[in-house]
Amino acid sequence: MKQYIFTVNANKVQRELIINARGITEAVEQVMHILKFDGVKGSIQMKSIQFKGIKY
Repeated sequence: MKQYIFTVNANKVQRELIINARGITEAVEQVMHILKFDGVKGSIQMKSIQFKGIKY
């Protein structure tokens, strides 16, 4: 498995997500699932999601 690194900007907060996945499609699905869960917990306004790279 590879580690996919994403930077998420939301509500004046920037955080880095490191996702373990087999491919980029699976990694993006996991990020979207995390963001959906965070959106249920509180009011999050997404500004951007940026793919930074892969760790092997």
